Amino acid sequence: MSVPAPPPNVVDRGPRPRAVTLGVILVLVLAALSLVSFVLTLANLDALVEESIRQADTGDSTPANVESIMRVWVIAVSTVTVLVAALVAVFALLALRGRNWARITVAVLMVLSAVFGLISLAGGLVSPPEGLPGGYTATATVIGVVQFLAATGAAVLLLLSAAGNWYARR
Repeated sequence: MSVPAPPPNVVDRGPRPRAVTLGVILVLVLAALSLVSFVLTLANLDALVEESIRQADTGDSTPANVESIMRVWVIAVSTVTVLVAALVAVFALLALRGRNWARITVAVLMVLSAVFGLISLAGGLVSPPEGLPGGYTATATVIGVVQFLAATGAAVLLLLSAAGNWYARR
């Protein structure tokens, strides 16, 4: 006498690997740091705009024009960064629930985040900003390093074979 197999939605696919859980936690840390960075940017907006104007070649533009453009640019880039981080966090939570497409999407975005983060950190070392409040540059650099490490770690963890095997069984 054979025992009938349980329905497909009841089959035990094994416990979720720690690599998946840790990778998602790192993505959520990255998203939280993006929010902290956004608040830090808004708190230092005037100094950031002044530094951007100082570093930019203004050409024929009037200073008032350049200032308003830079202010909108800084706010827009910061806002888009937070929105993308929130979207990636949602994808990470879907990956935690077993969606392989979400895992791959998050891993690719984490690789891109790590590459762009490394470029940003290198740019800050080559041409450090001079007119910003003392603690801003150090804080932004520490946040950038932690974001780079979190993005790299999340990508590696989500692409480990243990994670891939678990998703393959789903």
